[in-house]
Amino acid sequence: MFQPTMKSTLIFLSLIIGSALAAGIDLFKKIEKIEKEMSREVEEEYADKEHEDELDLLKKQFAAALTRNETFINIPTEIDLNGNHTGLFEGDIQLTPEQWRVALDSDPDNPMKRRQGLAEMTWMWPPSGAPVIPYSFANGFPDQYKQVVKDAIAFWEERTCIKFRASTSADKSAYVEHSPFRIKPCQKHAMRNEFSIVFNQNADGCNSVIGRRTTPQNVNLQMPGCMTTTIVAHELSHAFGTLHVQSRVDRDEYVIIDTSNIRPGMEQNFRMEPNGYSTYGLPYEFGSMQHYFPHSFAVDESRPTIYAKPKYQKFQPANAQVINVAATAQIVKVELPGEFRGFQEALVVLQAPAGKKIEAVVKSFGPFRFTMCRSVGLEIIATDTRTSGLRVCARPTADVIVYDGNTMLIWLYRDYPVVTEVSVRAI
Repeated sequence: MFQPTMKSTLIFLSLIIGSALAAGIDLFKKIEKIEKEMSREVEEEYADKEHEDELDLLKKQFAAALTRNETFINIPTEIDLNGNHTGLFEGDIQLTPEQWRVALDSDPDNPMKRRQGLAEMTWMWPPSGAPVIPYSFANGFPDQYKQVVKDAIAFWEERTCIKFRASTSADKSAYVEHSPFRIKPCQKHAMRNEFSIVFNQNADGCNSVIGRRTTPQNVNLQMPGCMTTTIVAHELSHAFGTLHVQSRVDRDEYVIIDTSNIRPGMEQNFRMEPNGYSTYGLPYEFGSMQHYFPHSFAVDESRPTIYAKPKYQKFQPANAQVINVAATAQIVKVELPGEFRGFQEALVVLQAPAGKKIEAVVKSFGPFRFTMCRSVGLEIIATDTRTSGLRVCARPTADVIVYDGNTMLIWLYRDYPVVTEVSVRAI
């Protein structure tokens, strides 16, 4: 009978490791090839003259609206902090080898099906409809940043049915029944309950997996750049199972992409979802936490890569204060009192008499100008709070804002100290 020796065992292990490494290299090469194909597809999508003419007009409008005499504050996003990392899907999403294979191998003759394949490999958090997600901090996670994470958790708990709890030893020992998203009930299987989110500071950039894993999964947050409430909230949303808004199948109705200003090789991050991919009946939201900010992947960071189409340019809660609006114009000053600390918000509800509308003009916002309106800004919202309203994060123009209906919401939110004034009246 053959008795394994130390030498034969080492040879066997080296063959296994070598095979695994070769498989990984082959997958990486395939990812690079598909990313190049997807980048080419995005460029072709916007290569016709109609798109070029519309884009030229939007560029001119943007250049004319710029003001040069403000203090400019650049707010790095997860995309900026991740740089040209090509191993991430859409700039900040980790995929498992299985997810990459499904995303890349699903009908190679039809690239639009790749993301559909990825959706079918995304697992949701239990219980369905009201998930409770265990979380913990990696060893050595600094106390000074734990509050930032807790603020991001509170952001989602206040706005969704999702809840969080600190993970316990029971999360790593009990066997439970669970099933992947879109898997038939008969395919349920018992597996060790080790799914939880681990906030990890020992990371290269800001990124997360998509959906739930069957083992503890990291939300990676490199210090100090990723430690902001909005970046943590963005990466958490990927862990819930969401992709980016600007890749929705109806994207081209609302925005246009300037491929000439995208860093070479990064065009594939702007690929749309396939036809038939559900939008769940939700309106397109420019101000979503999951929408790329306008300058994402830009060569010239003073110009956008994403422009809102003209008819949608105006659509780019906490303790509420209610103000009854009269026909005489009045100034509403929106500010957050007390010492500035992290992400804060204030909401003012404007109410005009029945049958009237509200006219608003943003008079001031400052004292700074910011690169994007996700971490800091003023938003004026109509009655449909599912969609974004007019957003301001720099010195405003004197444009008059009028929405149908006699109710208007003014929402100030910030990661930086700002105050704003809005003139309002009933018409």
